Amino acid sequence: MHQKLVPVDEKRPRKRCLESIRHWIRSGALWPDSPLPSQRQLADILGVNRRTLRAALAELSEEGVLLRLDARSFVVNRRAPAPDPFLSESVVLVTMADVTTSLRVCEEETGLLHSIARSVAATARERGLHTFALTPADFSRRQIERMFAAQPRGVILLDDEALAEAEFLAERSRHYGVPVVVMGDGKGVFDTVYPDHNRGGYRLARHLLDAGCRRFAWVAPAGVERKRWGQDRVAGIRRALVEAGLDLSREIVVDAPLQRPAIYAEWERYARMYAGFVYDVIAGEDAVDAILAANDVDFFFIAWACRLFGKVPNRDVLIAGYDNVWPVAFERHWLNDLPAASWDKHNMAIGRELVELLLRRAPGERVESPVSVAVDGELVIPPSGR
Repeated sequence: MHQKLVPVDEKRPRKRCLESIRHWIRSGALWPDSPLPSQRQLADILGVNRRTLRAALAELSEEGVLLRLDARSFVVNRRAPAPDPFLSESVVLVTMADVTTSLRVCEEETGLLHSIARSVAATARERGLHTFALTPADFSRRQIERMFAAQPRGVILLDDEALAEAEFLAERSRHYGVPVVVMGDGKGVFDTVYPDHNRGGYRLARHLLDAGCRRFAWVAPAGVERKRWGQDRVAGIRRALVEAGLDLSREIVVDAPLQRPAIYAEWERYARMYAGFVYDVIAGEDAVDAILAANDVDFFFIAWACRLFGKVPNRDVLIAGYDNVWPVAFERHWLNDLPAASWDKHNMAIGRELVELLLRRAPGERVESPVSVAVDGELVIPPSGR
């Protein structure tokens, strides 16, 4: 019995025959000395006429990839490139997260990005697969080509930066028959796992509404408005406010690269600059009673700004964070304030779902309709939260 033979995504019939048979051999679907299916079966699988198929088989025979037994029968040459079981049983993880750190994630650190990488590696290991980590910092077309040519079991992308070459990635994924799964925005061409940020924004806004808040501001670094997660968050916030007959009072863009120095003097210098962006919604004419911060890290800058302007965080203005990273934030050495609420995206569940979705795709399978899976999160109320 042959494994399921799926042709590569190639429009030209003759090249589809050549590349598909080479792919089946490299991936282990056809082993050395194994006979090929009949020409009738192969023509049906590849969607070509038998004349085109015979020309391709003859070319592969001349290359030494196949051995001809008779006029109609071929076997895989034992000297043909053997499948690489190490790579074919490996998941390539493209991420900026420190995977070495990821292996040491503790229970309190599950809100951090590298916890997703850790979960991917752990789930892959449970499924008998290896994990290779690549950085997207210089993810050139040449590197992408080499990655797919190595025939891994699949590729998981954790960073938006890796999607700068989305069209080329999709084309080479189809060509080599290697499935790709993306965390976040799959651009409509990749299978996608994404945190349900719309629900996260909605639940946080509802929590603050239930606490009596009526004037809301959204505070986020520049560029967030162009990202899908930022758009989803704001949409969820607006949905909750519309249900309450309200609207978002202000959207503040902190137009400065986010910095997080571990030395207090430097941290305070950045915090003072940050405070200038949020003054109006804390102590100015547009002061609000609820602020939704893009992240728990932003919460600490906003809380510091409140005290700078004579306000008490979570008394004069409720401040919600996001990502549930406050338990391990080093800012807690300097500030006693904690978010009124945060949102745990369940990163470990995201990592597991990325691998599970990847493995639902057979090697070489054509992705006609990309699948999107939303992972729900959880509202978290810190000890001092209201």
